Amino acid sequence: MACVQISPRDNPPDQEEGSEALSSVQQTMLQKLGPDALPITLRVSPYAPPSVRLRPARDYHGSPLGVTYDLKVFVGQRPEEKPLKRHMVRMTLSCRHAEPDPTAMSLAPPPRASVNRAFVFSGGRLRVEASLDRETYRPGEMVRAHVTLDNRTNRTVHRVRVLLVQHVRVCMFTNGSFKNLVGLAETEEGHPVGPGASFSRDFSVKPGSVLKFPVALALEGALGGPDDCLASSTRYGAVAEKNPYGVTVSYEAKVKIILGYVDRPVVLHLPFTFLASEPLDQPLRTDTLRPADSCESIAGELSKLVMLRS
Repeated sequence: MACVQISPRDNPPDQEEGSEALSSVQQTMLQKLGPDALPITLRVSPYAPPSVRLRPARDYHGSPLGVTYDLKVFVGQRPEEKPLKRHMVRMTLSCRHAEPDPTAMSLAPPPRASVNRAFVFSGGRLRVEASLDRETYRPGEMVRAHVTLDNRTNRTVHRVRVLLVQHVRVCMFTNGSFKNLVGLAETEEGHPVGPGASFSRDFSVKPGSVLKFPVALALEGALGGPDDCLASSTRYGAVAEKNPYGVTVSYEAKVKIILGYVDRPVVLHLPFTFLASEPLDQPLRTDTLRPADSCESIAGELSKLVMLRS
């Protein structure tokens, strides 16, 4: 996605086309390592898909599944050659899309849906309304849904369920779409809503409280780390930004009204946004780039590369 030759350079870093000002971390490393250190600046393409890990439902011992990014610094003759491990330093990176404006998020209307269902051989209608308290949620927050039901038929509503569903689509495969159950709340047994009765109730569901995935679950976080959580919703500013090799993730709250064995359930869909990442204005943790190493160890490995080059 990006390749830059950092040594030898024809022009100084500050005179190269498209160069940017050094970050505070680069300035600190230059003061520590001296004038022979070479700062690296790479720009991530806006069409790059966000990092997503897929946890297979079955036992899997191969390479990690999903979208991952590596930054490699190596000594070689050509950019396209495959370097040896002893000539290379590699760091795992996390790519995520910028979050929307918090003000715009707070002003976004909460998802709402309603339906009027008529039945054969039955007069009247079954009216169902459902809404969420807001449009965006973060890890640990409860998704609160309000369901109102007015039964003007001779049917009996046996159960009301609120399901949180994660939709995952692997873009490079034709049949790469699957959905996972990540939350569930329902009414208790023995409390039906009979003909001519009404029902109004608030449901609180925590994303990730229930995990049922037939194929793979989309996660975000370090590989095998304790901070595993559900992947963030994929956000695109335009249709042209959709990457054919990425993994798209979306969420919805599904309100399901179960009537019986003969009539089909009444279903309402309430899409919402789940943001698992920290805001971009917060400083990144040192283990985000490379958990096992500190700045001193990375600088030591870079020094070894300079010695190998000389």
